[in-house]
Amino acid sequence: MFRPRPEDQWTLYANDSAGVAAAAKADLTNAYNDAAGRPPGTTVNDLSGMVLAPGVYSSGSTMSIAVGDTLTLDAKGDAKRCLDLPGRVFAYREQQCSGAAD
Repeated sequence: MFRPRPEDQWTLYANDSAGVAAAAKADLTNAYNDAAGRPPGTTVNDLSGMVLAPGVYSSGSTMSIAVGDTLTLDAKGDAKRCLDLPGRVFAYREQQCSGAAD
């Protein structure tokens, strides 16, 4: 479960005259459409301890990571913002929505 830390800085864009929220919504829509348009990839259910290269990872049911274990997303040596670069996309598809363990 995501829990904000006290030191995180948050900004509410309720009356967004600069268009920041609209741009974020457009970016999210583009990212969703990109992921939805990719073919199914490697089938994997338990991600515990795995090191994944950029690609599409699918599951017929749910994906999980054991509590206390890790999942490493390996951008192949590209230390820049790997999720924003062409060819450095990590997409996950599962048939069911799963919850997070506390």
